[in-house]
Amino acid sequence: MLLYGSLLVLILGAAHALAAADLRAVARGALASAVATFVGLTALVMLAFIRGPVQPGGGAWMVDRFAGMMLLLIAVVYLGAAVSSTRYIGSEHAAGILTGRRVKQYYALLPLFVLAMVVSVTTDHLGILWIALEATTLATTPLVALYKKDGAIEAAWKYLLLCSVGISVSLLGLLLLAYAGVGAGLAVDDALSLGALRGRASSLDPEVVRWAFVFLFIGIGTKVGFVPMHPWLPDAHSRTPSPISATLSGVLLNVALYALLRAKALVDMALGQDAWTSGFFWVFGLASILFAAFVLLHQQNYKRMLAYHSVEHMGLISFGLGMGPVGAAGAVMHMIGHTLAKSALFFSAGEILLARHTTKIANIKGLWRL
Repeated sequence: MLLYGSLLVLILGAAHALAAADLRAVARGALASAVATFVGLTALVMLAFIRGPVQPGGGAWMVDRFAGMMLLLIAVVYLGAAVSSTRYIGSEHAAGILTGRRVKQYYALLPLFVLAMVVSVTTDHLGILWIALEATTLATTPLVALYKKDGAIEAAWKYLLLCSVGISVSLLGLLLLAYAGVGAGLAVDDALSLGALRGRASSLDPEVVRWAFVFLFIGIGTKVGFVPMHPWLPDAHSRTPSPISATLSGVLLNVALYALLRAKALVDMALGQDAWTSGFFWVFGLASILFAAFVLLHQQNYKRMLAYHSVEHMGLISFGLGMGPVGAAGAVMHMIGHTLAKSALFFSAGEILLARHTTKIANIKGLWRL
């Protein structure tokens, strides 16, 4: 009930944003939706930590402690984004940058974006997972293009094309996992369940599972922002309103990584060892660290700087995940730190932009007076 209630609140929040006539009521409704979602998801997380894995509504859903951690991070950042949006979007509307129609569009898409992320981390069904990951792209593309400027439109198209192609590639991986499950004796419906696949992991065809992971890593890794699949990330994160940048960078990247880790756990069980999958993580992680560190030295736009900083930190987390259990423990701690720190930095960047009306680092002086 807690999960379904939270999802219903998000849907109602989006509907209210479109239906309300007064923009102040729209903002208040968005804040109320974020508070209610935070309460519902926090209660669900507490159940998962106290009682163990929770399966609300049947086998298509599963909330264990790892999923609970992700839900809590989503809820915290969503609440922060709703609070920040009240001032940020309100100021841009007052300045004539955003029309009332775009403000309502913004407040309708934000809860739908959060809904897609919540579904991504709570589902145990491969088909629902794929739909939810693609839904995060569809919900946020109009937000990337919200300002309707040439740079924003270009960033939105790049984001939509690269992430959709990546998710399409990941579909091949999911289908291969299901094929391996059928080959191991599972019914077609059960072959789409991560829990059922884990139960038959030792019977899955190793070669099929290996190829499945390759497609999943490339496809979902595009959403994570691994180098060289990252080109959408700096443009999309720097062109969106800052509360959305905070949610994209602070939460969405980790949600995609979470999905990849669920696949890694299954493949490791099927292969009987983790060295093969870990190699992908440390190689792509190291490439992301080195590339982003070099590019960061030449950034003159502080929002793009934060975006490349996210590429670097996804690389650090990935590198840790490839270094065995101790590295994985540190990587999960880093996931929490990155979510909280990066979202706070983008919220702060929004305040700087409102005060200085520029994203050029060279033009930012005297912040201590703010």
